[in-house]
Amino acid sequence: MAYSSNGGAYVQKPNKTGIFPNDKRSSDTHPHFKGTMTLSPDLVAELYLAAQTGKDAKIDVSMWKQQSKAGKSYLSMSVQKAWEPAATGTYNARPAPARQVEPSPFDDDDAPF
Repeated sequence: MAYSSNGGAYVQKPNKTGIFPNDKRSSDTHPHFKGTMTLSPDLVAELYLAAQTGKDAKIDVSMWKQQSKAGKSYLSMSVQKAWEPAATGTYNARPAPARQVEPSPFDDDDAPF
């Protein structure tokens, strides 16, 4: 869960949420826990593409036990595109960001070796 630096107002990050016990649960058909999640445009686009091509849209879900500033226990949850096996039998993670290589301030022609 994220709090802004301007007085502690809660700011939800895309693809992350808190899952809190449902204190309004009054029957067995009501959920034990509830939360709301905002999905990033990138994840929505990937899910949409999978649906358009007739594929199942898979996501990985991760959860952590947390405690709010008010002392209330909850589960923190994050989702992302699921890893898929590559043809080599290894897993394909998201591509690493392109690495920016800074030009050297030294000229190789000036090296004494």
